[in-house]
Amino acid sequence: LIVDSLRISGPDSNEFLIPDLTFPLSIPAGPDSQPLQLRFNPLSAGAKNDLLLIYSNDPLSPASLNLNALGLLDLTPAAITLDTSSLSFITGSNSPMEVITKDDECIIQNVSVFVRSGGRQVYRQTNFTQTDDTLWSAVIPGQQVTERGLEYYLEVCHGGAITCYPQNGATEPEIGFVQVPTLSFPDATLNSRYQMISVPVQTGEQKLIDLFQDDLGTYDNINYRFFDWNSDSSEYVELSALDIPLPPGKALWLITRDATVLDLENAQSNLDSADFTVQLKAGWNMIADPFAFTVSWDQIDHDYIQGHTLWYYNGDAWIIDSLLVPYRGYAVQVISDTALYIPAQETESPLVPKPVPAAEWHLQITADNGTQYDHYNYAGIRLAASDDWDICDISEPPGIGNFVSIYFQKDTAVSFPGRLAGDFRE
Repeated sequence: LIVDSLRISGPDSNEFLIPDLTFPLSIPAGPDSQPLQLRFNPLSAGAKNDLLLIYSNDPLSPASLNLNALGLLDLTPAAITLDTSSLSFITGSNSPMEVITKDDECIIQNVSVFVRSGGRQVYRQTNFTQTDDTLWSAVIPGQQVTERGLEYYLEVCHGGAITCYPQNGATEPEIGFVQVPTLSFPDATLNSRYQMISVPVQTGEQKLIDLFQDDLGTYDNINYRFFDWNSDSSEYVELSALDIPLPPGKALWLITRDATVLDLENAQSNLDSADFTVQLKAGWNMIADPFAFTVSWDQIDHDYIQGHTLWYYNGDAWIIDSLLVPYRGYAVQVISDTALYIPAQETESPLVPKPVPAAEWHLQITADNGTQYDHYNYAGIRLAASDDWDICDISEPPGIGNFVSIYFQKDTAVSFPGRLAGDFRE
């Protein structure tokens, strides 16, 4: 008998594996039989019924044999070994990954890595290729490796089951810290106007002089100036020595005579599994988005922020904002030392404002001089407010340079200036 080929037919044909054989296969005439071993590799639990078709020189070809098997769910997790210390993530570069995995009960059917950029909700799948009995290799595409950082987890399919690494998969992924050799700010500095700047990456032990002197030159208060807010003296102080760092979550004032594009070198993505903590001191604080993606103010617990208000300076005036945008700076006020917890969750647009109760109202007062302006001043009624100074009142942030300011004068319960942009009463 000359066997030309073998084929498995049926709804579960991909779960029976034919061994590598050399065809045509010659079987001598006589009482002897030719043993043939098939491997059963179920992809799910349950009964599997297929046909083995034997194509030969027999006039009645193809002959068929029934294949009947029962798939049992493999309850034993696969062993997964991933050396995270050997992984290298560099912005824009493909990132190879190798994993060793095995299951003593059945074969490994598939290995995948699921990757998402920092702040994103959706993972993208990349399949591994098996390179030997236990070693699997994959490459994470460079377009997924950015200054945002990345999160990833593995899925190993075996015996109708899935084993994840880390154990909880998508809900508690591994963090991939991305090395950022160079990073340019998205916009040039404002020409001869104050602005607040920040960096959404970790810059190690670099000081302002290391970060920006290559862009701005030696410190010269004619060409540029840096300022920070001193909460102890309640005033702005100039940073002419450029000897302090600029960590994520912190903002500083900068004014440049000419518009200049700033850049950074030798940085690392700032992404972790926990919310980012920004320490706040009593009084005004210059804060920033610690991530390389936008975060909604409404995602953050700001019940203890004075007036629940996030202030942003656009170069001409303070405005009340609803988004934390990377590279920018913001001002918030608190009555005592505390912390702000910022989730690593991207928001592309502000959330829909909550409806205002009918019993609440306010009027708005604005002023401008043709260049600078102050439009965010309110007086009105809020149900949660009192006639005295309280958390509902919105403090006027401290101005810098030339500015227009309207405010309500009101006694405060703490040693803060009683200048209010919003005076709300019951």
